[in-house]
Amino acid sequence: MYGLDKTAVFDGVMGYLELEFEVKYEGFAEIKVKACDVPGIGSELTFKMNIHLSDINELVLQLDSILNRYPLLN
Repeated sequence: MYGLDKTAVFDGVMGYLELEFEVKYEGFAEIKVKACDVPGIGSELTFKMNIHLSDINELVLQLDSILNRYPLLN
């Protein structure tokens, strides 16, 4: 993450979650989140948040914990 020039997009194959990281200024990024309960027909939740780059590892660990507890079904 420290080598990002501007933007990185993480897009799940199934369409449940999309994260877009954009470095706004040194040390801080804006994250745009789009989550959908049933891609294509379900409800969507979208929001933006700002985060310090040093907190990204903790955010990824929390997402991993959520996915382990509530795995996505095919």
